[in-house]
Amino acid sequence: IYQSGKRIEMELIEIYGEDIYSFEKFHLDYTNYNQGTTGIIGKNLDMNDPNGAGKSTILRVLVYGLYGKDLEGVPTNEVTRIGVKTGFLVRVVFRDNKDIYTITRWEGYKKDAEFTRVNESKIKGSGLEFLMNGMSLNSDTKTKTQKIIENKLNMSLDVFLNSSLTQQNRKGSFLQANDTDKKDFLSDLLDLNFYDKAFQLIKDDIKELDLKK
Repeated sequence: IYQSGKRIEMELIEIYGEDIYSFEKFHLDYTNYNQGTTGIIGKNLDMNDPNGAGKSTILRVLVYGLYGKDLEGVPTNEVTRIGVKTGFLVRVVFRDNKDIYTITRWEGYKKDAEFTRVNESKIKGSGLEFLMNGMSLNSDTKTKTQKIIENKLNMSLDVFLNSSLTQQNRKGSFLQANDTDKKDFLSDLLDLNFYDKAFQLIKDDIKELDLKK
């Protein structure tokens, strides 16, 4: 993988989840699919149709595991499987060169040596754990720990969505898009939005100075 001229050696190893979205238990070992192109084929047994089988949900589990945010912007309580009141757990494991990293997020669990579900009517207990080769890289807050994760991934959520999930996140062909949409897409992909934000701040400052004259 290349980003801004820098080669990133990264391999997704495993995704695991409990009571997340439509999955009661979910385990996908990517070491079986590390060669060539992988196709995900699903069948909705209730409708005898591929729609609603959970193909896109696999991507939602991955995004939530990496970034703690839902692909479609739903709140945390809607990430929990319908009918379950005791929360969910998701774990993503990836390799960067020779190091193995593990991200675990949970709601409604308590963390001892392992994770134990809290069997109560209300969700209690939540957390984020980031390990490198079994050693904690956690900071003192979830927000700071998430920044550590994204620094290691070397990829923001916007860049991930627009590079890895382009066809799901953007409609239509890039070549057929208007100039504004092309600019927005490339800015997101290359993480150049800070230039637009800086330009807007300058415009706001100039406007404020003009009003004071």
